[in-house]
Amino acid sequence: LSLSNDILNIFKTNNIGISEPIIWVGDDTEFSLHMTVGIFLQIFHLLFPTPQHHYIINQAGDWCMNYTMEGQLFFGLLINVKKSNQADF
Repeated sequence: LSLSNDILNIFKTNNIGISEPIIWVGDDTEFSLHMTVGIFLQIFHLLFPTPQHHYIINQAGDWCMNYTMEGQLFFGLLINVKKSNQADF
């Protein structure tokens, strides 16, 4: 439940709506899944148990969420990279 709350809080804090299209990809898969944030919130618990790093980005590439094999959740905004010329997560 905590992971669900953390993901939801990241989306809310960054004004990412449930209808926003996103792309999910894992580093041990040969495909990507295209869906909305709302669908992702319903199915992430089916994706994340697969032992791999998971990446969720919006179609414009403005932000990226990463869930690691070790169970860590990271989120970064492109604007932070543009301002500082480095990625701070």
